[in-house]
Amino acid sequence: MAVHGFETLAADVKTDAGTSTVADTSTGNRNGACFIAKLTALAGGTTPTVTFNWQTSRNNVNWYTFASSSALSAAGTEVYVTHAVIMKYARISWTVTGGPTTATADLVISADN
Repeated sequence: MAVHGFETLAADVKTDAGTSTVADTSTGNRNGACFIAKLTALAGGTTPTVTFNWQTSRNNVNWYTFASSSALSAAGTEVYVTHAVIMKYARISWTVTGGPTTATADLVISADN
């Protein structure tokens, strides 16, 4: 996926709770990023939901959440665009509630180049 003026740093397909592949901006801070989380499947459990968290880090150890999606209870897409400085590393993490048996998502991080 290409966003005008942006380059894709990481793209993943994930199942269940966890974190995306870490995007290394290589050059350090970027002046803006686009985070896309597309929930493609959510099944099982009692009232399952998934919440996505957009995170950044200077050292790939200490992560800071700077935005979170709404709690998705059905397939859908959450997009977060920021013009704030993104540190050297970026990722998308997510939490699953309601005990779903399967949550699958496509994840993309693009940063201003």
